[in-house]
Amino acid sequence: MEAKKMKGWLQGKQPTRSWEVDSNGCKFFDLVIVKGLRIDRIEPGRVLCSFQVPPRLTVSWLSSTPLHHRGTEEWRTRWSEQDDRNAMRHGAVVSLVDLVGSAVFYAAGAPSTGVSVEISVSAFRPAYVHEEVEIEATVLHLTKTVAVAAVETRKRSTGTMIAWGRHTKYLAVSSKLCDIGSSCSIGFS
Repeated sequence: MEAKKMKGWLQGKQPTRSWEVDSNGCKFFDLVIVKGLRIDRIEPGRVLCSFQVPPRLTVSWLSSTPLHHRGTEEWRTRWSEQDDRNAMRHGAVVSLVDLVGSAVFYAAGAPSTGVSVEISVSAFRPAYVHEEVEIEATVLHLTKTVAVAAVETRKRSTGTMIAWGRHTKYLAVSSKLCDIGSSCSIGFS
């Protein structure tokens, strides 16, 4: 996949199949995670992105929305920027490892993103709201059937590592039904 198309796919502007963004919001969660993600560099086998941690991906977001009102504005503004409630959720970090790890396979020339077999993430320290984060994915292994990427997430200002992940994918098409047409709609009704 060429760099422009891969960039659009990663930034949530270009679905790779017709069923990926449908009326049921099949990929809605991915779009919530990658909104605001900037592609800084694309090379064969390497993708470098940057991201400012938005409030919607922090622990405090649900507790500060009008639906879950817990007190006055004063209570909400008392939280310091380094409070754990303003830390990025671990699930968001894992989703970034998944999405940027998938994108790096496109950058390496893989014809598809495949199916995730394993995602492992080691979290070292939190990233806080409005903090600039850098996500770098590198292909470790790529064959016709299996691909492995390392994804490192770090604070942009200091280079301090936030999390390190490994993403393994099965790339081969597992069914002849998906080869016949351009959109494989099995299970998506």
